[in-house]
Amino acid sequence: MKNIKLNFDIVVVGGGLAGCCAAISAARRSCKVALVNNRPVLGGNASSEVGLLVASADRDFKHARETGILEEINLHNRFRNHEIAYNNYNMDMILWEMVKDAGIDLFLNTNVDKVEMNSDVMIKSIFATQLGSEKRFELVAPLFVDSSGDGILADLSGAEYRRGSESKFEFDENLAPEEENNITQGSTLMFRTKNIGRPAPFVKPDWAYHFPKPEDLPKKVGKTDGGFLWIEYGAKLDTISDNEEIRDELWKILYGVWDHLKNHGDYGMENDVLSWVANWPGKRESRRVMGDYILKQTDITDPTEYQDAVAYGGWPCDVHNPDGFWAKNKWLNYLYLDKPYPIPYRCYYSKNINNLFVAGRIVSATHIAHGSTRVMGTTAVGGQAVGTAASLAIKYNQSPREIGENHIQELQQVLIKEDCYIPEISNKDKHDFAQQAKVSATSEFADESGYIYKSENVISGVSRGNTEDENLWMSQAIEEDKPCEIFFEWDEAIETSSIQLTFDTMIREQRFFDRPVFGAMETCIKDYSVLSESIDGEWLEIASKLNNYLRHNILKFKSTKTKKLKIKIEKTNGDAYARIYEARIY
Repeated sequence: MKNIKLNFDIVVVGGGLAGCCAAISAARRSCKVALVNNRPVLGGNASSEVGLLVASADRDFKHARETGILEEINLHNRFRNHEIAYNNYNMDMILWEMVKDAGIDLFLNTNVDKVEMNSDVMIKSIFATQLGSEKRFELVAPLFVDSSGDGILADLSGAEYRRGSESKFEFDENLAPEEENNITQGSTLMFRTKNIGRPAPFVKPDWAYHFPKPEDLPKKVGKTDGGFLWIEYGAKLDTISDNEEIRDELWKILYGVWDHLKNHGDYGMENDVLSWVANWPGKRESRRVMGDYILKQTDITDPTEYQDAVAYGGWPCDVHNPDGFWAKNKWLNYLYLDKPYPIPYRCYYSKNINNLFVAGRIVSATHIAHGSTRVMGTTAVGGQAVGTAASLAIKYNQSPREIGENHIQELQQVLIKEDCYIPEISNKDKHDFAQQAKVSATSEFADESGYIYKSENVISGVSRGNTEDENLWMSQAIEEDKPCEIFFEWDEAIETSSIQLTFDTMIREQRFFDRPVFGAMETCIKDYSVLSESIDGEWLEIASKLNNYLRHNILKFKSTKTKKLKIKIEKTNGDAYARIYEARIY
């Protein structure tokens, strides 16, 4: 065994979407970051090992899809993935590429099993063994992020955490049980199928369960190519220490369900085979690490504004029955929300370990609130908030708690600048020249109701619409012989070296990525250029972008003095109109 000691600014443990977003956001802000993951691929429940889709706030709400790094991941995935169902192998590679491109030191197949403390409240280093390489690492850092899903770093360091449900009386939660318990939600095992064009008989293994009748299954079934979330089990077992037993039970259920589809009904699957079966259960719940604030039921059902909000959720309060497949009712509690809710920063760090951030499904929440915060769309934007906060903690040499006390507004402004959304937070960046500009365009579209998609919407301070206002500049139909341009003009010359543009990738739609969306979003601008007007009135190109399919673009160029800039749109990815949500100029 080779022993290796390394030093970092930030060590992130856990490579699911939350951990990846935390690591990428910190690394992009010039921090030296290690990302440690005990699986061979990144993505957690969204990886090819588990195969789940990313559940998001846009399930029930328009204009609610999570953006920032997660939107970047999703757009890369849909651009490359040409299958109707998610191909999670694409997710593996996209995350690996983005982590590598950010300059992160990545440790895959590396399991953390020990921490060394500086004191009772400070982690000094972690110890981890990498399978296959026979390497033993000590990773030293002033800051750590536990995004491991099971809270292993929190457990090893003595961070306060909870498991199971609180009583309904502790936080006045009417969905909680009368008495507290240690029962958590179950885990799911997914599968994929493929039609091979010829009969494919299936012989049930002796160890698999037998379900000869439709009523033997918890839900009505039909032909599928993507598995069933209700192949779920946990019961009163420990979802951490009994993980192997839970997986074995899920295998028995899964192959029994497949036997039913193949041999006990007319489901049209005579030519279908199992093309993939998960070997790793998709876990919903285990530990929840306690922060300075514990999110509770009323915080998600009757949300209030928090001065330290850094993320948001919108998935229903979705608490599964731990008996899963064997339960008479799938849900113990399922409650639709009226609107998305903010999540305070105080949920994202440990209350008693002073240099420990938390991200993912383990953030500080009750069992009932966790029924909403646990989904990957919510955990990803929380992860980006944590990574950004950690970068500020390095910048100012302060603890996670001190960042909340001293720099929360800066954190919020950085997050929305980097394309995150926080309810009720808008652009207040005094360094953004666009906020001081007079904005105009060659054309503005008006819909049948008379609503005008005005050019000045791009400096409204919010980079998305709402149910009452699209908050978007949209041109009239682009024509070859007519320019499609938006202008920024100042009374005094500015000196600029970068521009940020936020395009339309259909975030107004509900459950957009659940659809068979292939390639680039048609509404996203594909080819464009940025031009500066010289003293003698000549337009000079200073930057350009071709073949774009991402929502958030940052173009950097040689420092230029000007009183007037314009963006010239040459082509979209298929739509007839140019659309821009936000422009920032620095």
